[in-house]
Parts: sequence; C-alpha cells; structure tokens
Amino acid sequence: MTLTSFIAGILITTVIVLRSFTVKIGTKNFSSKQITFANGAYIVIFLIMTIPFMYDLLLPLKEINTNKCVPLLACIIKGILLYLSLKYTAEIAKESNSSSFFAGFISLGIGAIINSFILSESLTYPQLFSCIALSILGVIFFLKGPACDLSKYVKKLFILLTILIIINMTTDKIGIGGFNWYIYSMISSTVCFLISTFFLLREKQYNCFKQLKQPALMAIGVVFTMGEFAILYSMQHFLSVSITFLFMRIATPIIMILSAYIYKERTPKEQFLFGILALLFALPVLFR
Repeated sequence: MTLTSFIAGILITTVIVLRSFTVKIGTKNFSSKQITFANGAYIVIFLIMTIPFMYDLLLPLKEINTNKCVPLLACIIKGILLYLSLKYTAEIAKESNSSSFFAGFISLGIGAIINSFILSESLTYPQLFSCIALSILGVIFFLKGPACDLSKYVKKLFILLTILIIINMTTDKIGIGGFNWYIYSMISSTVCFLISTFFLLREKQYNCFKQLKQPALMAIGVVFTMGEFAILYSMQHFLSVSITFLFMRIATPIIMILSAYIYKERTPKEQFLFGILALLFALPVLFR
C-alpha cells in the first residue's frame, strides 16, 4: 500500500468518527428524516458549487448509450440506498451509536466476496480474510454484543441496513467503474435529496430548508459531504471499494470506547474488546 493510499485511508477513518458522533448528537433534537435531508441537501449544494472545477468529469454524461445503462441504474439505486441507509443509521443511533456503526460489519465479508469473485475487484487473501473476519465479529456483536439491547424494531433496521450496505458495495463498484466518482456522487446524491425532500414536504414540514441553518444539522451535512467526497474519490484513485470499507472499520475502537463513556452503552471493557478485535481484524488492509 502506498503512502498516499494510507493517508487517504486515515482521512476516511477520521471522517467516519466525526460522522458517527455528529449524527448521534443530531438525533436528540431532529428526526431521522430531517438528518437524512440535511445530508442530501448539503452534499448537493457542495456538488453544484464544485461543477465549474469538476466540469470535465461530467462530460461522460453526454455520451450515455446502452453500454452505460447498468452503471446509470447503479447510480440511481445508490441514491435510493443512500436515503434508506442514512435514515436507518440515524434511527439506530438514537438507541445505540455503537450499533449504528457496527451494522456495516456483517456486510463487509459478503460484499467483498461478491466484488472480488464476480466483479473482479483486486483483493489479496489477507484482505479478503480481514473482511470475512469482521463479518463474523459483526454477527457476534448482533447476537451477544450491544445490539442485544436494541428494541425489536431497531433490530430489524439493523438487519435491513446490513443488506443495504451489501448492495451498496456492489453499486459503488459498478457505478464508479462505469462513470467516475463525481458523476456517481452527483446522480446518487440528487436522488437521495429528492426522496428526502419529498417525504418531508409530504409531512408538511415546509420549513425544512430553513432548518439547514441549525448548527447541528449543518455539522451533520458538512461532515457527511466531506466523507462522501473522500470515500468516493479514494475508491476511484487510491483504494478498492472493499479496502475503503475496511478503513472505515479502523475507526471502531474510538467509536466504541467513546460511546461507552459518553452514552453509557454497555461496559467500557466490552466496548473496548469489540473495538480492539475490529482493529486487529482490519490490519491486513495494509498488506498486498
């Protein structure tokens, strides 16, 4: 792994920690739909602002043909998945910040196997082992860890989020590979924003755009936007999809331990154990 790839991975890890706690803080005063809307709104605003600088990356849209139908569909599906994933993550975080983060663990091994053996993603055996080991740890977390404390409804969301992330790993591989990270983000983020806007307006929350000025929602949206740009750009230029998702898991010890002390989630000892195991299983990401 090159130094540039490693730095990109650490940046992703840092943003994931910030994203986890900004969402958790936001759940105190805002609904999951409002949080999802803020995420969608801020990333679309930022994408529009960057068009003059990224215009060349949009040129492939002028040449869409039948060969681009599958990548285009992947972009649209990603937008739908993004809306649901953000909404479910916020709802789970309201009960357990640790669980909202750990939902992606079970998905990792399955997604990596699909991407590696079906979509020709380049993974070494240590990296593939790392993904599978983290999936097993995710199952243990769900059956014996903090996820046991979740309500039945939120446990269902945990399982749904796991499935969505598996599909998301596949759409990331197809969408970015078929276009580029910027088009992929532009289409998927716009779809997510339109869906979130529709559901808020249907509930007659006409002040939703004014709420974007709220400090908590602003922090959530800005951090999410930073994360999406870092993640999608890295997927195309520095890291494979599965390795990017692995770097997200390196944030586990920090999230688990802080959640234990700040939000009293389980015991610090148990949270520390899950965090350290996740870090150890993620270390093969450094080897090729």
